[in-house]
Amino acid sequence: MDWAKAKFILIIAFIITNLFLGYSYYKTKSIAQNESFSDSEYKEYVEMLLEKKSIKLSANVPEYEQRLGPILVKYELPEQSMYETLVKDQGAAYEVEDGNKSVLTFGMKLKKHDVESAVDYANGFLKLHGLDRQDIKLKNAFENPEYIEVTYVGDYEGYFLEKSYMSFRFYKDGSLKVERLWLTPEKESFPKRRPISPYEAIVKIYPELDKSSDISDISLGYYFKLGETMNIKDTKTAKAFPAWRITLSDGTEKYVSALDF
Repeated sequence: MDWAKAKFILIIAFIITNLFLGYSYYKTKSIAQNESFSDSEYKEYVEMLLEKKSIKLSANVPEYEQRLGPILVKYELPEQSMYETLVKDQGAAYEVEDGNKSVLTFGMKLKKHDVESAVDYANGFLKLHGLDRQDIKLKNAFENPEYIEVTYVGDYEGYFLEKSYMSFRFYKDGSLKVERLWLTPEKESFPKRRPISPYEAIVKIYPELDKSSDISDISLGYYFKLGETMNIKDTKTAKAFPAWRITLSDGTEKYVSALDF
């Protein structure tokens, strides 16, 4: 055996290994210290992190050239008059939960208990009650052993507005539960900035991601969540901030501020 040649190969392999480990350490430490990196460097770093946990990135990573700033929003106060026909003519039960969201429950059995029929009914319901406006869009629809759920989310100039939602839950016993908690944009009078990249957002929530999870969607929008002890009557206006919504294949959603303060 040519020991000189074997020794030379081992030395080269050792040098390459150390260079890789040193580079990985440098990237990890530098990004953790919020130093400036290009999109390609962040992409490379994220791919390395995801590989460590066997996390799959199925989502199409969006472009984000636009500049965004916070927007003022106000809550729509629940009003029974919105569903007056259902309450009077069909005996629907109407209540306001936690002083914030309107909840309507009544009998409504789908002709066919499937997602397509549920979405068709929900779209018709919005149109019938004058709620099929430009500020609402379908978010998701799914079926589980207990019910079918169709959820709509607020929309502001093409961006999602969370947590502003209206959901329809169709139970197999023929009952339907409709929830609505709605935000209305007031004005956009704050300075706009370029948001962080979607790869930076992944880095920020990386410690929360379980092994072998799957990132199925990444979207940019606005986010404001009402505190559990807050009442919308006491919240005349609120500030919704630009945020990345990272959705996992199991439906879990994680929100990350899109502005670096």
